Amino acid sequence: GQVENNPILNWTKYLVFYSDGSLVISRKNEHGGDITYSSYDDLEKDYQEKKLHPMDLKMAVAEWLIAKLEPARKYFENPARKTALEEIERLTSFLS
Repeated sequence: GQVENNPILNWTKYLVFYSDGSLVISRKNEHGGDITYSSYDDLEKDYQEKKLHPMDLKMAVAEWLIAKLEPARKYFENPARKTALEEIERLTSFLS
């Protein structure tokens, strides 16, 4: 697979591995089963050699992001905080 200018690999390297130091790739048994990478270099090598499917990596990074953002999502479920967030969005809408 292509490793140059690959945003998913960049996120994996600079977000996932920087934060957690490892990434679990969940796969069906017929596709090799689950694998845990504790080294970004090993993950990149497998990706480049097409031992790691791009969709498997995308799904793992998506699951990681969802888990990392869950506390913020729960925080803003509180009605008062949700109202404050909506006000911030309204006040900063001119920036986009």
